[in-house]
Amino acid sequence: MKEKKDKRIRTSTAKMILAGAVLSVFLFTFMYTRAVGKRQQNIEAQATADVFKTMNLKDYEGNTVTSELFSHSKITVVNVWETTCTACIAEFPEMEVVTQEIDPEEVQIIGICADLIDKNGDISPELTAEAKEILDMSGATFLQLYPDEKTRDFIRANVSGFPTNFFVDSAGAIIDYRAGSRNRDGWHEMINEFLEKVE
Repeated sequence: MKEKKDKRIRTSTAKMILAGAVLSVFLFTFMYTRAVGKRQQNIEAQATADVFKTMNLKDYEGNTVTSELFSHSKITVVNVWETTCTACIAEFPEMEVVTQEIDPEEVQIIGICADLIDKNGDISPELTAEAKEILDMSGATFLQLYPDEKTRDFIRANVSGFPTNFFVDSAGAIIDYRAGSRNRDGWHEMINEFLEKVE
């Protein structure tokens, strides 16, 4: 009887130790995953805060464009698009009309075509030619910038669909963003919403 009782106690103790070990592993994994997640959020938040404040990109003519650009208007709309995005391309004529109707001291629109840069950080001549053709055919004349690796990483971390428009203040800080394409009236409505926020 005593032997059976001791065996039961040992079995029970072993189960308790095993359960404790499993719980410890679970808690460690949970805390580690949480810490990594918070670290990633902090990295992305920092990227969000700095990507346009420290901007130093090239336009399609090879001119350097820095964050000083944002000081020219109360709000700059950074239109992020791709050459494969039909909705992006379809709204370019509407956007061009809007750029002719807005006061540039109030609002300016610039574009960044996200898929021009590859995983190695190189600009694709083929996709650049395609992007230029798209812009020419749609009549879009507003400023277009090449993404660099920092901009590419920011887009990957913060953009889930195209087009996405980031609203940036005169200091280069992101106010907010809006996803999806719009017609002329929709663009004016969206722009007025953000002008009210900075006035």
